[in-house]
Amino acid sequence: MQGVRLTLGPGGTVEIDLALHAGELALVVSDDPPATGPLIDALCGLARPEAGRIRVLGRPWDGLGGDVANALRGRIATIATDPVFPSNMGVGDSAVMGPLYHSRRPEPDVLREAARLARSFGLPGLPLARPGELGRDARIRVACVRALLGAPDLLVLDETVDRLPEPLEGPVINAVRGVCARGGAVLWLTGEAWRRADTRFPASARLQLRNGRLDAGSDTAAPGATPPGAPSNTAQAGQHRTQAQGDEEYR
Repeated sequence: MQGVRLTLGPGGTVEIDLALHAGELALVVSDDPPATGPLIDALCGLARPEAGRIRVLGRPWDGLGGDVANALRGRIATIATDPVFPSNMGVGDSAVMGPLYHSRRPEPDVLREAARLARSFGLPGLPLARPGELGRDARIRVACVRALLGAPDLLVLDETVDRLPEPLEGPVINAVRGVCARGGAVLWLTGEAWRRADTRFPASARLQLRNGRLDAGSDTAAPGATPPGAPSNTAQAGQHRTQAQGDEEYR
């Protein structure tokens, strides 16, 4: 983001200069986290900034044709704790639609990767149930699978992740580490100030979005320390399974 100016709802206008390279994680603490929605839209090329330029994988959104822009959006994923799924199909089928549409991978390969990711988030497989037949916890887990399927180049965690169920905190942090380790980039937007000192994941930049400016943070913590306010018993990936919501079926 170069000289980008955006209006973040009631929070007013903000100016952002931020470079996020392969393998990096930028943690942005906002005083008004719900207002960061326009920032996510701009990153995905769904809204134009009032000034400046946004490049993803070296390509600016302005001037891209529809097919190219859609392909580029296919390399961006978002994790949220209020996920939206089509109501007329199973959440498992919905989760694999993106990779099947944006890539030429054989369907069996996509399904195997999805099943592996589902297990890493404590599910026995991909649920066949529709959204209204699953509890919130299971829907969030499937949303994490959907976001990570196909190894996105940019992963965005929006402010709703602050309300992540505690058993999922560990698996999500492990997933963030994995994205960075394979050369992807992560932008984590949060309203929780304690995350600026959280050393459980390798943030390359810890920033504060306040009063229309994006400033570098100065919080520090001892290596491996859990900052005040952080969950006291973070679960590790695969150790917790979602509670059964009736007779659910998986594949």
